[in-house]
Amino acid sequence: MTEQTSTDRTADGERTRWAAGNADERPEERGEPPQVFDLKDLPFEVLLDGALKRSALRSENAFVNIIWITPDIPYIPPHTHPEDQISFVLQGTAEFEIDGHRVVLEAPAAVHIPGHVPHTGWNIGDVDVLNVDVYAPARPDIAHLADHQGELRPPAPDPNA
Repeated sequence: MTEQTSTDRTADGERTRWAAGNADERPEERGEPPQVFDLKDLPFEVLLDGALKRSALRSENAFVNIIWITPDIPYIPPHTHPEDQISFVLQGTAEFEIDGHRVVLEAPAAVHIPGHVPHTGWNIGDVDVLNVDVYAPARPDIAHLADHQGELRPPAPDPNA
């Protein structure tokens, strides 16, 4: 396992080196390595005859929905949920309808959708859209999409405690 490091410069130009975790510990003493996910390889729930595929990743305090949308997706009527949402379009071009207003997001772009606001979105381009939604707090109605992760790695002790 390689240690992730970075080099920064202080205000007087002196170089400093830091490493993830406690630099006095060897990496194997720090516990399990971070989980890395290839978004294309996640298990997906397939909807609308394959026009929409979705999965999710979660942590102790975060929930992220990963959605692939084909160009031939049908219009989906607006919906609401109490959670705040930030939608990132990382590939392709999507149109969103948010509280009656239409906006076009061409990758890379993002839009904030407040909780309880009616919204929907669809692909208006020729390639699949990769849409990543971040929710706060987590959405319990789609929590099953992250079941593939199994048990979460416990957080590290607070070094300031």
